[in-house]
Amino acid sequence: MGFWTSTSSIRRWKRYISSSTRAASSISTLSESIQQQVRDGHLAPQIAMRYLAPAARIDPGQCERMAQVFAQQHWVTRQAADFYNAWRNARGLARARILAEPELFLKTRQRISAEWLEKQRVHWGAARFRREYLAEFIQDDESAFDA
Repeated sequence: MGFWTSTSSIRRWKRYISSSTRAASSISTLSESIQQQVRDGHLAPQIAMRYLAPAARIDPGQCERMAQVFAQQHWVTRQAADFYNAWRNARGLARARILAEPELFLKTRQRISAEWLEKQRVHWGAARFRREYLAEFIQDDESAFDA
């Protein structure tokens, strides 16, 4: 049928309330200064909820530093995700170093990406050469049978 039953409507409403409550509680873990940066537009709300809220539960001081990095760098969500995941997977001094030198982190990521892309270009070139060689070989082979 095209309408919701009352029980399915109630379930949907409860899920909506639950997700809204989780979002509100995750934002409440952030400090007032970070919340203000989100309100002022210096930080994207998605970055605050997805990366800063979990970081605040782990270490509020480092979360403040991470918020400064995100506000200064104007990173897109993907860059923020890479940065947060590198920070989360690091331990102790490595975490502090990632936060202290975000530009170095970004340069390293870009260099690794550039090296990977160059390797792919080499592989693509070799594959193109093989494909052209095989096409030429097949053409020569067919012409031998035609004669």
